[in-house]
Amino acid sequence: MGEYFGKKWVRDKNLMDTLEDHWSWRKVRAFNHCWIYLQVLHLSDITTGDGMKILPEAFQGTTHLPSQLQWLNQGKPSPGDWIIWQKMITREFLSC
Repeated sequence: MGEYFGKKWVRDKNLMDTLEDHWSWRKVRAFNHCWIYLQVLHLSDITTGDGMKILPEAFQGTTHLPSQLQWLNQGKPSPGDWIIWQKMITREFLSC
C-alpha cells in the first residue's frame, strides 16, 4: 500500500474506520460520497497542519483536495450528503 495510505501523524485516524456503528447505512453512504469526492482518507487530509481545525473547504465540500492517488470519478454529492458529512465530522472528530 505504501506511503500514501499511511498516517501522517501519530493520532491520525482513517475517516471511514473511525465511524461509530450507530450511523445508518444511508448516512455512511452519504459520508462515503463526500470523502471520495474530496479525495481524502485520513483526518489529517482535512485538517490544518497543526491538526487543530477542519479545513473550511473540506467541511463545506467546496473543492477537491490535493491527492497523489488515482480516485474513482465521484460526482459532487448532494446538499443533503454534505449536511450529513458535516454532522458526522462534527460528532466523530470535533466533539470531546
